[in-house]
Amino acid sequence: MNTSFKLWTITLMVLCSLTVAAQVDKLAISKYERNPKQLEKVKILVSKITKDDIYKTLIEFIKATRPGRFVGTSGHKNTFTFLLDYIGKIKGTTDLLWVDEFNPDLEYAIKMYNRDFENQIIGKYTPSSTEYRKADRLTKSAISTLKNFKGLKGKNVIYEKKGSKNPNDIIILGAHLDTIVVNSNTSSIEKDVSMPGADNNASGVSVLLNLIKIISKLDMEKTIRIVFFDFENLGFLGSRNFVEKYYDELVNNKNRLVGFINVLMLGHDTLDEDQEKQMGNMKIYTRKQNAKDADLAKLMNLSGIKAVSGINFKVEPNDFQDGSNISFWEKDLPSVVMTQNWENDPNFKMHTPNDLIETLNMATLHRAFQHISLAVVAWGFDIKK
Repeated sequence: MNTSFKLWTITLMVLCSLTVAAQVDKLAISKYERNPKQLEKVKILVSKITKDDIYKTLIEFIKATRPGRFVGTSGHKNTFTFLLDYIGKIKGTTDLLWVDEFNPDLEYAIKMYNRDFENQIIGKYTPSSTEYRKADRLTKSAISTLKNFKGLKGKNVIYEKKGSKNPNDIIILGAHLDTIVVNSNTSSIEKDVSMPGADNNASGVSVLLNLIKIISKLDMEKTIRIVFFDFENLGFLGSRNFVEKYYDELVNNKNRLVGFINVLMLGHDTLDEDQEKQMGNMKIYTRKQNAKDADLAKLMNLSGIKAVSGINFKVEPNDFQDGSNISFWEKDLPSVVMTQNWENDPNFKMHTPNDLIETLNMATLHRAFQHISLAVVAWGFDIKK
């Protein structure tokens, strides 16, 4: 490659990067579209975010946080710079954006791992069994990793669009921002490896960032709060801190919390690995026999209206234990998880270096974004149909 061509290539790359940054806030929504009254109008708004937009956000986020977002690493630190810069460019002038710095409750997480080992392994498997040895190694590795986190601060990044008409009606959506890799051979947590976390959980982050693009331009009647949780992969400590800090505010007589939606791993959807041989069969997980969760799931499913073709979120009351929703359930706050089908089409690349953007189903991720955005915006304007 000659020098002039190399210089031209570098210049083009820089210009493309600047163009992408400049276009972050180029979503065109007219003043007549800012107060939709029908679901069809909301569909038009949501359709302004294309599959390519989701992909661009996803790849920008992963590139900015290389080699991964493991707590305490350079990529993890870059995560907050990226989120604050990205949201800062797209938020409305009166929208709120802040960072909650916190001391992660490491002792709580350590006790949780010891309790889980006692309840799920001891007495069910013999110490000589493969299951016991793997669980023992993973538990010890998790506890050792948590102890190494001592002295580190966590940071939750929070965006809020205050409602203009009913600001005390609140819905919260969240996605965890950190990554982790578990070595399948040694059953231990690794730090110095690539961990792009494309599905887990850059997919959730990209969905919420693009949702912010839309709601920041609208005159929302109700309040929407979006949280990017830190310290989630080992003990859900970011969401735990958030719930503890804002619990009194969320349950007082003044405010009406409709619930929390955990946006998690929405990019995995296959036909050949799916036990049902179906595409687009995603899940909304709730607690068993919980009316508040059921109502929230119904809201997020647009009360059964088939609003987005090619995707279906089936409600599954199974007490899902692998997400930020746990912190809300512990305080008996309504919460659901919108995610992949963990029973019939799980992503086995989760927590490995192979959780790559190339492995994602971008069509399904885009449809998941459309579905979630439609439900949230419709709720924000009290649109029923």
